Amino acid sequence: MTSIIRHRLLNAAAAFYFALLLYFLFFGFGRSEKAAKGVYLYNLSLEAIAPFRFAGLLHNPFMLFQLGNYLAFIPCGLLLPMLIRWGPLKLIGTFLVGNLLVETLQLLTGLGRFDINDVVLNTSGFLTGYAAWVIGKYLGGAVFGFKRIAYTAASALLLASIFLAAPSAAERMVQRYAEAGEIALENLQPSEGTVRWEKVPAGLEQTGAADDPYAPKLHAWSGEGTETLHYELEGGYIRFQAYGTVEGGTGGGMTFIVDGEPVYEFSFQGADGDIFDTEKVEFDVRNARELTIELSRPEDGSNGSVLLWEAGLVERKR
Repeated sequence: MTSIIRHRLLNAAAAFYFALLLYFLFFGFGRSEKAAKGVYLYNLSLEAIAPFRFAGLLHNPFMLFQLGNYLAFIPCGLLLPMLIRWGPLKLIGTFLVGNLLVETLQLLTGLGRFDINDVVLNTSGFLTGYAAWVIGKYLGGAVFGFKRIAYTAASALLLASIFLAAPSAAERMVQRYAEAGEIALENLQPSEGTVRWEKVPAGLEQTGAADDPYAPKLHAWSGEGTETLHYELEGGYIRFQAYGTVEGGTGGGMTFIVDGEPVYEFSFQGADGDIFDTEKVEFDVRNARELTIELSRPEDGSNGSVLLWEAGLVERKR
């Protein structure tokens, strides 16, 4: 492939990527319809990067959002150094200025909000891509051929894997030194909502130890609409875990809210009488002040129950 053809393909790929990126930053996800007129939204509170457990990724809005922001900017780190022959400090500085400008424009236009967490994740993605480009050039040579592409792609995959695995590794380390015992949710009195704990029906029991004091317990919501359970945590817990499903109805689901922000949600739809797949729910509640659990059934009179069992909170060591 001649250098002219490679140059044209690179320009075409860059134009497509940056056009797609700008679309999602300013117009995608229904931004124009949700634009806040005359309201300036911003968040300057830096949040921890979520542990990326892929089994529950699609049900954790916060985790999915973080992962998307990070991955979306890896190509930027690969493309910019090929388009602009600047040194690393000038290139990274230019990206940071551009990133801050985008966040500011989202704030001023009402098409989003200025979020310091977006800046961190976008920059992390860019640096991953840029580091992969540097490694690919060093190991694969100055000529942009198959060898260099292979080294660059392998480096990007490895660096991204390390970045995504690091939060889980850090969390496991924290768990080892900071966790105390587990408390079954049935032993905590909610400040709002009515709790009814029963035995899990045959066929839905997990394979965990039968002598676990809370493993076989079940909370079932069989009324219409939504039942809300609210717990005051006061920063005394590290992790929430449970199993959930929908039994015998045409739909329903659960939403778990920590300090006012949904962190995990799922729903099932199917034929009347079905028992839907079990969900393993697990998320971080470190420093959280409150936990709200919403169990929802469809309001069309369908039979069935929303089931939550083996639910508990892991205490923080005092």
